[in-house]
Amino acid sequence: MTREEKPLSSFLRGVFWFVVVNSTAGALSLILFPDKTETLFFWKITPPINAMLVGSMYLVASVAVGYAALRGTWETARLILAMGFGLSVVLLASTLMHVDRFVPGAKLYYWLFVYFIFPVAVAIVYWQYEKGGTSWQVIRQAVHPNTRLAALVMGGSLLLIALVGFILPSLYINIGIWKTSELMIRVFVSWVTALSISNLWFLVEKEWTRLSMVPYMLMSTPVVVLTMMLLNRGDLTGSPFFLVLYGLALAAMAAFGVFMLWNQRRA
Repeated sequence: MTREEKPLSSFLRGVFWFVVVNSTAGALSLILFPDKTETLFFWKITPPINAMLVGSMYLVASVAVGYAALRGTWETARLILAMGFGLSVVLLASTLMHVDRFVPGAKLYYWLFVYFIFPVAVAIVYWQYEKGGTSWQVIRQAVHPNTRLAALVMGGSLLLIALVGFILPSLYINIGIWKTSELMIRVFVSWVTALSISNLWFLVEKEWTRLSMVPYMLMSTPVVVLTMMLLNRGDLTGSPFFLVLYGLALAAMAAFGVFMLWNQRRA
């Protein structure tokens, strides 16, 4: 942190660490017990690959939020909050569209409360911090134009994927390489939306150190997804053509992350 950056309050850092603990617990329950989601999670998820993929996404999110908490600056944290806002809005909309799939009662109310209150709280926190004056200036290393271009191309591509998946989930079900549902497609695109926002944030943020986690997310997500696919290869039922296509898409995502890091280091 430098003098130009605004420190997070102890309360907000505490909230971040609570999110880390909560997300990690949810991630581990989904990854370690994918066949017990009706009891341990908020709806029954089948086959196991879907549960483990959702868990892995929560794990990636935990690392990102933990990184922002360790950095302890608003200028880094606002990216995480923007991602969380997009994720929560899409998850809330998906829940309302498929509420019949959720375990009724207290767990459903808790889920709805969390994903309703979170975007509201994010908007309030964002307004309060920005109102008090924060830094948008370059203080260490500027984002290279080619890095920004790569991020915007990736962000736009991911946003398109998310929009199509949310509006036409049946399209992804038909070309999927494992069994899924409209609810699961919309849950997955909520994470794609968050990743898209992280890349599109390059439109407004010019300081590289506040964005440096983005390429690591682009590189780690394919690794995590491919690992879950390998562990659940018995659930893969799609054609070899779509399997190869899916693998190439994941490789392209990782390649964009590698390029962004390489380009910044040589700049």
